[in-house]
Amino acid sequence: MQEMEEFQDYVYAISPSPDFAQDGICFVGRKSGLFRWDARTQEWQNAYESLQLPDALVTPAVALSPTFSDDHTLYAGTSGGVLRSEDGGKSWVLGNMPKPPPVITVLLPSPNFAQDGLIFAGSMEDGVLRSPDRGTQWHRWNFGLVDLHVLSMAISPNFARDQTLWVGTDTGIFRSINGGRSWRPLNFPSELAPVLSLTVSPAYPDDETLFAGTEANGLYVSHDDGKSWQRVSPELFPETVNTILVSSGSSGALHVAVATDSALYISYDTGNTWHDLELRLPEDEGISTVAAPSGVQPGALLLVGITNGQILQCAITART
Repeated sequence: MQEMEEFQDYVYAISPSPDFAQDGICFVGRKSGLFRWDARTQEWQNAYESLQLPDALVTPAVALSPTFSDDHTLYAGTSGGVLRSEDGGKSWVLGNMPKPPPVITVLLPSPNFAQDGLIFAGSMEDGVLRSPDRGTQWHRWNFGLVDLHVLSMAISPNFARDQTLWVGTDTGIFRSINGGRSWRPLNFPSELAPVLSLTVSPAYPDDETLFAGTEANGLYVSHDDGKSWQRVSPELFPETVNTILVSSGSSGALHVAVATDSALYISYDTGNTWHDLELRLPEDEGISTVAAPSGVQPGALLLVGITNGQILQCAITART
């Protein structure tokens, strides 16, 4: 395990380049702003340097274009809206947002961003915002979304055809099947919410599998498109689930990584069995977020954000 350069502030989001194995680029949203890390040189840069901000700009959300290596486009969600950069973070433009400016909690580009230019944002009190023009103009789209406190988002890998995405909120999970223009609640018990993390299977059109992580009630999975939910391993996930990562496995089963406040677990059989990764967490600190630049595979790299600002690098181990 290797520790990256130490910061002394909270890590909200870790967003590696889609071509991390080749370019080594990763953006980290922190309480102190947005920072770019180059894994090849181990160097950090303040991605907001060109803005010459008088104070730190808290950045809870970061998203890179799926074709970042070609278009160099990324987004940063802040308390004043969404910033867009088309040169890898060297310069920024603030998107045109509804008033008053929303507090952004999560950002999610369409898988077909290069063709449709769609990007979605979840907010603290303003629900879902949608931009059809690569983040220039933003509009609220909350018809049917009765809970406007959005904590998590997921999008279908087949979005170009099914136009489906989900949001997790303080009170449950909502789904849109028309590209985020209207919403309906899923059959997720409200007493289990808030839903802090939400992930869809890469094979969703076939297996209809969704994972949901809650603030106080552990991890849940649905294999029927959200009609019914089962709790997963309550002995491992008794309370908070901060992050869920899912990748396709060679056998057809899903590889799943789940981070709680204090531990990180891996499953190679769609969550039926688990093993933990031995992380040496600093005393009195916990895990805030996790990213897997090359997917959840044995030997692959994990980037683990810690509540004191550190980011740990560790390899995903095979089942022991």
